[in-house]
Amino acid sequence: MTFLLSREFAKILMTITLCLWSSISLAQDVVGTWTGTVDQPGSGSYGIVMTIASPSGGTTEYSSLSCGGSLSGGGSGGVYNFRETITHGRVGQKARGGCIDGNIKVVLSGSDRMFWEWTGSYQGKSYYASGKLSRSGASPSVGNCSVCGKALVSDIGYGLGQSQGLRNYVLEARQKFSNCSRSGCQDLCETGMLYNNLPSCDGFNEPGYRACVKSMWEGTTARCR
Repeated sequence: MTFLLSREFAKILMTITLCLWSSISLAQDVVGTWTGTVDQPGSGSYGIVMTIASPSGGTTEYSSLSCGGSLSGGGSGGVYNFRETITHGRVGQKARGGCIDGNIKVVLSGSDRMFWEWTGSYQGKSYYASGKLSRSGASPSVGNCSVCGKALVSDIGYGLGQSQGLRNYVLEARQKFSNCSRSGCQDLCETGMLYNNLPSCDGFNEPGYRACVKSMWEGTTARCR
């Protein structure tokens, strides 16, 4: 009886250990150095190096913008949210340009890819940027339906949240989606249909254009839930 109890206890202990190890491994998936190019509507593209030292923090560096910051936050299940505080190259510290504090959300796609999204505001105006990052040392990032479609839906959704410039947001979002490799996969959320149908809204003036884009975007987001 003692031997049987000890064996059962050992099984339970091993199960608990494996679960804890699995949780730790999942949390550590985001740790590392991530690089890539992101797009900010109205401001173009720029490179980023994001070094995550632990699941709760790290640093960012934007060499072409001569600025960078520190990250604090956390997450689980492959989704992490960080608060970015600019530590050098902040707006006001330079004669022109500079970076502002913001919020970063990353969604892991496998072990070496992630979708990166940033939002911030300055003097009453909101800003947004997004893109795909690859773990340092991995092969160049190749998009898939999930990553490319998520970027398109996010970009259009952000544009709808702005009072002006929706056409520019839609144009840049479509260009990004067009440049994103989606071969060899099935677009379950029909983001490709959203991409193809958006030009049909071009003939409308405001507010008809906004209503047309919103209707298509809401249909896509409903299917993607």
